[in-house]
Amino acid sequence: MGPLEWGTQWVAGGTALRVESYGAMALSLAGGAHLTVLDPAGETVAEGTGSLDVRLESSGVYRVAVDADTQLFAQCHAACARPEITLADLLGKLDSDPSLHDEINARMAELVPDPDLRAQLSARLDAIFADPSHADLDRFPTVPLHAIGTLRPALGAVPAQAPSPDAVTFGELSDLLGGCDARRDPPPPIRPELPEVGYGHFPNLALTDCQFAHSQRLAQILTSLGANNGSVVKYRGAELRSPAALAQALLNSGHTIDVRNERTYANFLSLTFGDVNVRWPVWLDTGVALPSGGNLVVPMGHSHHAWRIVGPDVDARVMFYLGISGAAFFAQTNVRPAWTGETLAPASHDVVATFDWAARYLARNRIERTTVAQGLPADGYGYVGVCNDSNAVIEFATMGTITAFPLLRAASLDTEAPLGDGLDDILHMLPHDADTVAPDTVRRVAAMTPRTCDWDAQLDMQLKLIH
Repeated sequence: MGPLEWGTQWVAGGTALRVESYGAMALSLAGGAHLTVLDPAGETVAEGTGSLDVRLESSGVYRVAVDADTQLFAQCHAACARPEITLADLLGKLDSDPSLHDEINARMAELVPDPDLRAQLSARLDAIFADPSHADLDRFPTVPLHAIGTLRPALGAVPAQAPSPDAVTFGELSDLLGGCDARRDPPPPIRPELPEVGYGHFPNLALTDCQFAHSQRLAQILTSLGANNGSVVKYRGAELRSPAALAQALLNSGHTIDVRNERTYANFLSLTFGDVNVRWPVWLDTGVALPSGGNLVVPMGHSHHAWRIVGPDVDARVMFYLGISGAAFFAQTNVRPAWTGETLAPASHDVVATFDWAARYLARNRIERTTVAQGLPADGYGYVGVCNDSNAVIEFATMGTITAFPLLRAASLDTEAPLGDGLDDILHMLPHDADTVAPDTVRRVAAMTPRTCDWDAQLDMQLKLIH
């Protein structure tokens, strides 16, 4: 049992897939088996053989059961994601509550240490709040790519939680994964004055309790092994001391591991209101002139490598990137807002190699945080790189391609003494988008983004143009 995926997936007979409805979700299902759809209370709402159209009227987790092995095709036609509102909608609901103005201003102060840029953004924010229509909120904030470098010192100041590379892990894998006691907490309030406004992502209710809990614990296990801090995991009589060794052992024991090179828009500000997401991208002016006039302006992109592990002992989803809390393996147990989109770049079929290069990057991050990035927050996030830089290293090392954008590792680090860890040449080859304009910017922007956008007409036009 696991999440229902859009598109085609293999389903074993006698099992069920889980899908969360947010109300009035319309699905089409097709497969060579008898299909039964059960509502959150376990009651049958629809069934049929071969194909089925169904509407999931209420909110909650439904199950799609099959009676024989089949390739199941699923397509959603309506109400496919959690509802969203714009930041202007949020201000309207709060009647321009000054507490929200103060919260946004405080976040700008954290994110933008450059006094001139911060003053510009603060003045624009004041004007937006003074305008009852909040018309200029659509692209606030927009940051020029050449100004990203001024944000580096503060990018790591944003609070975040992550597995600790310093935590030493030792024991049998089954004991370390533990039980299925999953905690699925909603985004907490950003401040007491705004109890309905949360910060973070909603938990993925389509995951089973075991998938949810084990993904979180496996992320810590992999982070500890990748940090090379003396951690040892025992599995089927072997002692494993690296993420690559653990991945190989799982493959040898009958597990399948799907590697994904995933890209979305970054959700730095990540607000929620009640049970809905607030659409609030940070916009990036790339400085690239378009034939239609104006510059190419897109939401800031995020990327990571992700692994979906399924087998007799482990059923979990994890990902790796350099985040605002440092480099780590993270559990992939939350649902990103629909506005952030998703596109996939080609990923290596060499599963073990992807884990190996992720661990190498993590180990280098542990060195650089005490050397070139000493004293900077979040292990030098923004200076030694961001999520896209860590993802680009894995992609180039395993695929020989560079498709992530923006890459923000400081160009000045190219003059530092090499560490001899296999990453020196790769890091020198990656573009430094905050310091110089690379000739392949448009190509990499296209590789980072969906082909269309249904929530911003201007962005949709630009995406179609560059693709």
